[in-house]
Amino acid sequence: EFFPRRENEEAGLALRANENFYYALSIRGRESGERELALVARVRGRTRTVACAALGAGAVELEVSADERGYDFAVHTRGKHVKLGRLEARALSAESVMASGQSYFTGTYFALYATGRGRRATVPADFDWFEYKAVE
Repeated sequence: EFFPRRENEEAGLALRANENFYYALSIRGRESGERELALVARVRGRTRTVACAALGAGAVELEVSADERGYDFAVHTRGKHVKLGRLEARALSAESVMASGQSYFTGTYFALYATGRGRRATVPADFDWFEYKAVE
């Protein structure tokens, strides 16, 4: 559960190799005071918003499914399952990161996060649970 009051407030789930290579599925505030879902890709230090969708009231479940070729990003909200997009796994691989001249040690990892993007956040992000499971 996360109900941002300001445009700078954001919380979500990130797949991160390092600061210049990550994907993030998040809930963030909008100028209108409403919430939105966003799928953001940062590769080689360049950030692009892949998908955005308005988000109404209520709890949200963030979901990432992966296979050897890519990551599928989706959300569950108010009984609906909404797919936001698919991004390639290769962009976060050791080969891609190291080819850009950056070090790469831990591999890609999943992380829950909340931020005020450089400003003090006014509301907490409440993550009830996180589950990681292999699907065969």
